[in-house]
Parts: sequence; structure tokens; C-alpha cells
Amino acid sequence: MMIRWAFVITVALSAPALAQGQAPLPPGPGKEIVETGCVACHSLERVSNAGYGLAGWRTDIERMVKVGAPLEPDQVEAAAAYLAKAFPEKPESPAVLVPGAVEVGFRE
Repeated sequence: MMIRWAFVITVALSAPALAQGQAPLPPGPGKEIVETGCVACHSLERVSNAGYGLAGWRTDIERMVKVGAPLEPDQVEAAAAYLAKAFPEKPESPAVLVPGAVEVGFRE
């Protein structure tokens, strides 16, 4: 319960920032869930720049719920459907092929 109140307070404190210059989300069912649930931790820009299919959004949202996102289980599907429609899957960048032998090293 304490975690949920922390998110409610975060959302309340971030509401003025949302009104100041961030592009609004497109209309549609699930928009309000995303506005209150996702922006508790993420900017609208971060949400709108991501692009997944329905399954990818669902997985991403379920992960966020596990770490405290203020969404109820019955809101996950509505949020995923909204995001999949508003911000559909983006094509992957093409692979860069390097001709010849390549040496790779890792350092910590």
C-alpha cells in the first residue's frame, strides 16, 4: 500500500510537468490508464518513442507492474492495446555487416 501512495504522489507532482510542453497522447480507450500509470515513472516522450506489438507492450507493462507501477491487473490489457495502436511496432534497424575478420574485446 505504501508503494501505491508513493506513485500517487509522484503522479500528482508530475502533473504540472505534463501540462508544460509534453505532447499529449492520442485519444483512445486506455489513454487515461497510460497517462496515470506509465507517467508515474516515465515521460510521455519515452512512452511515445517506444514501439512494440501488442505482446511486447503487454510484457513491458507486466514487468513494470511487478516493480510497482500503479496499474491493476485488469488495466494491463487495455493499456497494452492502446499503446500497440498508438505506438505500433517499429522495424528493427538493419544489421551492419563488416567485411573481413573482426576482433572484439570486452573490458569491465
